[in-house]
Amino acid sequence: RAFETIGNALRLNTFLRNLDATQIEKISSAMYPVEVQAGAIIIRQGDLGSIMYVIQEGKVQVVKDNRFVRTMEEGALFGELAILHHCERTATVRAIESCHLWAIERNVFHAIMMESAREKTMTMKRYLKWSNRFCGYPEEVLLRIAEFCTEMRYEAREELVVKPQYVYLVCRGSKIGTSQNIVMDARDWILDELDQKSEQVGKTSDVLESWKVERNEVLFELDQFYDAHKKSCDKIQLKKLRND
Repeated sequence: RAFETIGNALRLNTFLRNLDATQIEKISSAMYPVEVQAGAIIIRQGDLGSIMYVIQEGKVQVVKDNRFVRTMEEGALFGELAILHHCERTATVRAIESCHLWAIERNVFHAIMMESAREKTMTMKRYLKWSNRFCGYPEEVLLRIAEFCTEMRYEAREELVVKPQYVYLVCRGSKIGTSQNIVMDARDWILDELDQKSEQVGKTSDVLESWKVERNEVLFELDQFYDAHKKSCDKIQLKKLRND
């Protein structure tokens, strides 16, 4: 029940709703219980905060500048701005009745997010290495491209707009039909040609997971690689000529 309450609170929060299932699971596992008596101040406006809370049981009152704002109860989340932006508390939260809360410290939250970002980057690098387009490039080039990738998910029969400023890698799922009757499977890049200009509209035939990256980022990294490779080849050729 606790994991469900925390997970729902994270998914419904404006600032945290883009967390993926793995991040939600890790954050939920890292939260610890806090018991608060009726009348106790949980956070005070103006204090520098470092903890985010989810209410498992009980009710709290939110007051800002000595004015009542709202009441929150089971399933509500508060204190997220302090762990996201390292800022002062924007309101005071007081327990109306005895409360059972779940809490997480800022440093733990950020450690989870950093670990998650590293894992996503390494996963994307593996997909890039596996793909037809990038399988021949060095690890360091793939890693730099992977750092700019964004994960995307589409439900079955969902419409998707493929924009020319991005390239997309289909990681899991079945085929996509586009307005130009192009069909894509896993390992394929949608808009594979880097000079593609037109926007395409497609529809998935099944649940689809993909990654997207800005075309300019890809081109920049490839240009850097080719420039370095050319300079290296030029040096080797020059050395050979001198030896001859």
